[in-house]
Amino acid sequence: MNIEKRGITTSEDHEKVEKKESFTSSIILLDGSKGSGKTTVGKLLEKKILNVDYLSLDEIRRAIPDAKATAHFNQLAFDELLGKLHRAISEGNIAIIDCGLTKEKLDTLEIAVATLGVKMHKYSLSTSPEILIDRVKQRDLRQGKRTDKERFDYVYKLQQAKEFNDYTTIDTQSSSPDEIVGEIITALNKE
Repeated sequence: MNIEKRGITTSEDHEKVEKKESFTSSIILLDGSKGSGKTTVGKLLEKKILNVDYLSLDEIRRAIPDAKATAHFNQLAFDELLGKLHRAISEGNIAIIDCGLTKEKLDTLEIAVATLGVKMHKYSLSTSPEILIDRVKQRDLRQGKRTDKERFDYVYKLQQAKEFNDYTTIDTQSSSPDEIVGEIITALNKE
């Protein structure tokens, strides 16, 4: 006999559901170079926080038809990210931004944040360039792509050229993604 459960939950079902944290509308910026762990940490945070809009510049750019990783398409994606950020905050949500920012884009983002009147928690996820490029090569290999070391070096230098004022820097080599998420949630709970 096959019985389907409808609308009934057991204590066993509740144990499988992880409690999500609730916070005041704000922005969590996960900044860093390719391979720093922004997406891994962002996706874990998304699972642990209520009312979240996860905004990844790479995902937004990839959704643009025929987009390439060029300055033009990155700008189009960044403009769309800003629009999604405005919507998320106007709905009272937490926005997690997964994006390695240049100085100019960080300045633009900070102006948008000031206009929205919310707090932005800035995290720089980093480790040595050697570890970063190794992670990128491993990821590209899994995806059947060729790693463009020249492009990696160019983007790394652009991203590192800004000042990391008001950032919390986290070394992703010495902390696991779960530890990093725990650190971010602990900091948010102190606010």
